[in-house]
Amino acid sequence: MRSVATVFDKIFKNGFRSSLSKHLNSPTLEDCTGLFPFVEGLEEPKFDLIDIDSVIDSGIQVEYPFPQLFRLSSIDLLFTSHAVYQINSDMSFTRLSIDGIIPGGRWQVADLMKGWIATNGSCLVMDLAGDGNYRVVDRQVASLTEHDGRLIFGGFDYLFSSRWLEWMNSYSGDSADKEMQDFVYWTSVGMLDIDWFFGATFPSDDEIRDVLEQGTMGFAPTTGHVNRIVPYSNGLLIATDKSLTYMESIVDPTPSYSIRRLVSSGIQAVGGTQYNIMAIDTFGVLWSISNNGIKRLGFSEFLGDVNLIEYDESIGVFYLCDGTYTYVVHGDKMCRIRELVTSVFGDKTFAIYTSVKQ
Repeated sequence: MRSVATVFDKIFKNGFRSSLSKHLNSPTLEDCTGLFPFVEGLEEPKFDLIDIDSVIDSGIQVEYPFPQLFRLSSIDLLFTSHAVYQINSDMSFTRLSIDGIIPGGRWQVADLMKGWIATNGSCLVMDLAGDGNYRVVDRQVASLTEHDGRLIFGGFDYLFSSRWLEWMNSYSGDSADKEMQDFVYWTSVGMLDIDWFFGATFPSDDEIRDVLEQGTMGFAPTTGHVNRIVPYSNGLLIATDKSLTYMESIVDPTPSYSIRRLVSSGIQAVGGTQYNIMAIDTFGVLWSISNNGIKRLGFSEFLGDVNLIEYDESIGVFYLCDGTYTYVVHGDKMCRIRELVTSVFGDKTFAIYTSVKQ
């Protein structure tokens, strides 16, 4: 009987299948943990992960998705669910005297050059001037970031939202019935009006009317509840439970933002750098947004529970974590590892190795 040799090499070079419709002409893997598809086949990953337990002090919370490490302009910080630490130059940690933090989700931090402000969706923590005058504000803000000298934020709690809604109705004469979670706000350049949003007093009608007419601050409606705001290109990506939109900076006739929808489905996770973003929609579909445009990568059968996206720009690798595995994406190929990545800090990637040791 005549024999025919078959070489199974493409399947090991392609990695996980991006769609259930992938068949014989495009062989891919259904399961693979701990190996990555390279040109010559599956190999051990060539990226280095640092066991977070090996560098942090005992007593600091290590429980996915914490701790999170942030490199800012004037300070490096480590966040747990209930505490903030300064990261010293020797990678030692000093706990900051901040009381009253309300545990919530993953932290998002806006770099204000000298100071910073952070939210976990349950409360705000800030050191606006970088002078150690820490404040904890019991106000729910879903997301915030800095862009072009402004603070951009969205997804407010009901009490604050209702006050803005009352003002909108009286100012416009319309009966606005949208909750203010469906809006994105921006402060003036320099953020001198930041206490209008996070302070104890609400601005007067005349003050609000003046800054809106001058275009120094403002707000814009979004489709759906704001989950995450990230800088992208010349503007911002707004991820909501119904869409992913792009807000681009404009200066004429007044400084503001234009809005364009990119993905017409809810977004459960988004992350990356200014010119290279990955997003996962509520169907588990992975999207790439870059200078090359928007590309649907797929992988929905694997990514339905992912809630964290980190990017190591030094090697061009995205880490997508769901608390059980970390999915590693390079280009359009994907594998997974058991280590749970929590943060990319400069050129170092930190992960929890507990699941591996067990």
